[in-house]
Amino acid sequence: MTSNLKEIIQHIQDKVLEMIEMTTGQAAFEMTAYDAEKGMLKELLTIGASFMSLYYQTRSAEFAVETVTKVKGVELPFHSWRRRQQTTIFGDVDIERSYFYQSGKGGYLPMDRAVNLPASIYSDVVQEIYAELAVEQAYHSGNDFMQRWLNLSVSSRAVQEMVTTSGAETVAFYEQVEPPPVVVEATVLVAQADGKGVPLVVNTEASKVVRPKRGQARSRKKEAVVTTVYSQQAYKRSVDEVLASLFPQDSAKEEKQRRPAPACHKMIWATLEGKGIALSRLQTAVQQREHESLLYRVALCDGAEALQKQIQDKLPDFTLVLDFIHAYEYLWKAANSLYAEDDPQRLCWVKDQTRCLLSGQIQTVIAHLHQMAKLPDKTLLVSKKLKQVAGYFERNLAYMSYDRCLELGWPIASGVIEGACRHIVKDRMELSGMRWSQNGAEQLLRLRCIRYNNHWDSFWHYRRLQRLQPTLESGVSSSLPLAV
Repeated sequence: MTSNLKEIIQHIQDKVLEMIEMTTGQAAFEMTAYDAEKGMLKELLTIGASFMSLYYQTRSAEFAVETVTKVKGVELPFHSWRRRQQTTIFGDVDIERSYFYQSGKGGYLPMDRAVNLPASIYSDVVQEIYAELAVEQAYHSGNDFMQRWLNLSVSSRAVQEMVTTSGAETVAFYEQVEPPPVVVEATVLVAQADGKGVPLVVNTEASKVVRPKRGQARSRKKEAVVTTVYSQQAYKRSVDEVLASLFPQDSAKEEKQRRPAPACHKMIWATLEGKGIALSRLQTAVQQREHESLLYRVALCDGAEALQKQIQDKLPDFTLVLDFIHAYEYLWKAANSLYAEDDPQRLCWVKDQTRCLLSGQIQTVIAHLHQMAKLPDKTLLVSKKLKQVAGYFERNLAYMSYDRCLELGWPIASGVIEGACRHIVKDRMELSGMRWSQNGAEQLLRLRCIRYNNHWDSFWHYRRLQRLQPTLESGVSSSLPLAV
């Protein structure tokens, strides 16, 4: 080894003395608190880099031996010292470690395994921090932040590679995650699914020209299918209580206070790989949640027929319910075609029809819409809108037994998945100017789910353990005492 541990230690001691002088000497009386704090941060980063060098050199000395035994007893002689650079949170650090090699038997760097050194030039801490920043904001924004405060410079392309590499491991991570503990009071198992578009780059000539022709698009949207599963306690409500939440009254505050926690151990997934794969993963998660205390199984989604079919195929034991808020919004579409915005009859009409929907009188609402559409004073446009709303209810009639849902304490609104589509997909993937490759978007969505499922720390710990797995299986030992 060419590095001198005493020199590194002396350098650290000198820097510490300089910091003491900076904070107690004459310089301290010439700085503001801001200047002092920022100056100390800069110096501490330098000292941190020296400590990391000291750590690596100390561990490297552990393998300053003549031979090592590799996998299955393969003995390799010392060949040379190999240098590499590691970008740590403190800055760049040079690492020198022993390399063992023999022709026909391959080479080996035992210290890399011993300290679980990543193959990337970026340390595990750096990769995790940049990935966490990328989960919440544009790549360049995280880069600017790290450059400003920690003087770290990592390209957006390198950050994208970190996200892509780590995101690809999330599926295997979830395959080994234990199902959540059983909550006996949570008697209703709930599954929800919905979709949200992600703007993808179009790989055509239109994406290369400065100003595309009319009709040419630089991007197209692909649906990210978002799914969730959770359990909850049955919560029975009356029609009046639901109406009070939709049309606020004095009783709404009291109703909110006594409502139990809506979800236990909520898990969210998002993917661009299609409804089939999304619902297959949901099916697996549901199977892991089965226990004897469950009384009901309910699935909620909007009126998308393809999604409804997938849910029925993958979750045959679940009762499919049309998200009530979607049905409610369709009532407003009909009301807006019938009445002017400031017409007091509009609100009264919506309230009356909402009560009918919640009371299980769907056929009454459908008949009323058709009757209104036939009135001679209605324009073709109004009649068409009323028939569209009636058709929507007719198509989803089998999934609109809201009276039974309220009586049994089932959820009737898919607010959980609506919020997930907004937080997981829209808030990040549709930032100004965002256009994604499908793989880049897929891996980032996976990491966002890891974050919002509160699995961030355990996922990155899993990644580090996976890299160690070959060592745990094969082991490494030196055939001679360690060099002094």
